[in-house]
Amino acid sequence: MSNENDIRHGRHCVFMIHVHLVFLTKGVSSRMIRKKSYPSIRKKLWGGALWSPSYFAGSCGGAPIDTIRQYIEQQQTPH
Repeated sequence: MSNENDIRHGRHCVFMIHVHLVFLTKGVSSRMIRKKSYPSIRKKLWGGALWSPSYFAGSCGGAPIDTIRQYIEQQQTPH
């Protein structure tokens, strides 16, 4: 990995954080819902926001940490 800040070290895993994808999805879905102007949803918005600024990323599986690390490192290599 080129930049140590690109990796988040968790209790059981190491992975790259792609927060921009989460926020992109939340932004697009919010605009689509607002475009259709659902009155029942507009009544329940908190301060005009459809989504909170937070996110959660979770994963499960039994892959060994070396396999995960190898996968991440290969993502930086052009094929």
